Amino acid sequence: MLQVLLRYLRLTVILFVSNFIHTSGIAQSLYQGHSIIESTHLIELAQDTVTSLKARELRTGGFETATGTYIDFSRWYSPDWYDTRISWMTQITPKFGFIWGISTGEQAEKYSIDPGLRLGFIYQTNIGKNSTVAFTASTYVGGELRERTCQADYGEIGGVQEVNCRLAATTLAPAETLDYLTYSKPGDVWQITYKFNF
Repeated sequence: MLQVLLRYLRLTVILFVSNFIHTSGIAQSLYQGHSIIESTHLIELAQDTVTSLKARELRTGGFETATGTYIDFSRWYSPDWYDTRISWMTQITPKFGFIWGISTGEQAEKYSIDPGLRLGFIYQTNIGKNSTVAFTASTYVGGELRERTCQADYGEIGGVQEVNCRLAATTLAPAETLDYLTYSKPGDVWQITYKFNF
């Protein structure tokens, strides 16, 4: 229910931002004596981050141990809280705005997503009587997804070794499985928006 609500809020926020970019009254707020706080607007509230979606893929499947016990990956890869992003845009000039925000991060038994800081800008300009183009760019500092290892007991043959949890029961050597640990960064966001008023 919470995820559905946040996705609805995100859609609402995106529509609000689209309208905001092309509304000159708000865009010129700093020039009309408004404070930075009054010129700052919520533009994103979302839980479906790219890194969180990648982490969800890790919980699919499982394996059976030598004693016949089934290990379900969802036990290791299900967090109590999903990575949540919240971002604002502060209008600096009629054409330029500063984008900033945070992400909360996410924790489960066998992986973690670090909290992150979003930084970016938006620039818009009129390219004709009825046309406007806006360029948005932002990046994240932090927010990396890191998968943790397991200690697996391979008995008299291999003893206790560090291994990729998801590949512990495969034919790969324990040391080789470590090459397949998931690591991911949030990445940059680039967007160009064109608007033509009939």
